[in-house]
Amino acid sequence: MLHTHRTNIQARQFIPLEVDVGTDVTLKVEVSCGSGCDLRGTPVNVIGPAGVLLTGELTLWDGTANETVDLMFTVPSQIGEYAWSIVFPKCESEDVIHEESSLPMSFKTIPHETSMAVWDIPSPVAINSSLSVKVGMHCSAGCRLGGRIIEVCDETGAKIGEGTLGDTAWGGTKALYWAEVELTAPPSVGVSSRSVRFVAGDGEFSHEGTSAAFSFRTDRPPEHRVTVTVLEKMTNAPVENVEVRLGFYVATTGKRGVLTLDVPKGTYELCIRSDGLQAPHMTVQVIEDLTVTVEATPALTRAQVEEQIMKFEDYPWA
Repeated sequence: MLHTHRTNIQARQFIPLEVDVGTDVTLKVEVSCGSGCDLRGTPVNVIGPAGVLLTGELTLWDGTANETVDLMFTVPSQIGEYAWSIVFPKCESEDVIHEESSLPMSFKTIPHETSMAVWDIPSPVAINSSLSVKVGMHCSAGCRLGGRIIEVCDETGAKIGEGTLGDTAWGGTKALYWAEVELTAPPSVGVSSRSVRFVAGDGEFSHEGTSAAFSFRTDRPPEHRVTVTVLEKMTNAPVENVEVRLGFYVATTGKRGVLTLDVPKGTYELCIRSDGLQAPHMTVQVIEDLTVTVEATPALTRAQVEEQIMKFEDYPWA
């Protein structure tokens, strides 16, 4: 005589309500028999509108009629809402029929988040001259983004350039794919803003569009070369790795303490920046090629300044 046993199915680990397209997920399912039967070896199915999508097998029993199984699969690579079900199908042995039980499973697939960075932006640049910037894009799921197109737009949103992300990630990163984009500076002097955007396309997986903004300064074409030498005042020794600013123009001294800047005619303020060194600001008038010597003297380093601040804060009256 056949006996009929009811079964119950529930999820111990479910799919999130929202999940990135193409993501690998794991379901942990529990099936129990009201009569405490050991159901190991029986199947569990994941069913969609087109039929069975995945079949797993009950493999564990804790002695109290609890059966568990891990179902591992990849969610669809298309954005959408899905209504599936997890089904323990009716099964029959010599003397027992275990009834079917099911559990609805609904989720929504969403595009991968992306982020963008722009670096190596030259400034100032001469009006109407060419310049290049580096643009990188990263997917939250670590997707390979080589071959994707990024666009550069002006202040009005009009496209003025584009680049193709390379197949190799930027050194030291896991998945920052990048491109170098060539642009032309505007014909007027001032600060210009640009934006870079990625418009999601029909790739293997869907990605959110993303954008980033950057700006740079344009100036008249250079007319003269200014050579700057930075020396330590007491020893007359050249000092390398000193940042020199001539108005908006910036460069760093080499091993001989020397750098050159090509600038248009004009009057500029010259100053230096180096940890542990200082020099008075200078006003430089450029009407021809020019050589300038800066005599630097020792100054407190950042670490020394912070140490003094900490000492000051230790006083009760501070």
